[in-house]
Amino acid sequence: MRESKQALSELRQIYDEVRVKMHLGEMEAKEWWEHMEPQMATIVDSMAREANKASDSAAVFVEEFSKALRRVRDRLNERN
Repeated sequence: MRESKQALSELRQIYDEVRVKMHLGEMEAKEWWEHMEPQMATIVDSMAREANKASDSAAVFVEEFSKALRRVRDRLNERN
């Protein structure tokens, strides 16, 4: 459970970082963001409701989504 909460916390942090970058006008990332944001909202809501019941597969999914967000964040950081 602790790992799930930590993964969710990291996911939210990266999510917030990417949101800030979007407001800076990164068009390529903005297109990706528009595609991924609804999925992100669903994941965060589900994980928050089910934090005590998070399964290994949910933790793996969160980790994979976190990796994707890290790649976007890193690309945005490379441009700045």
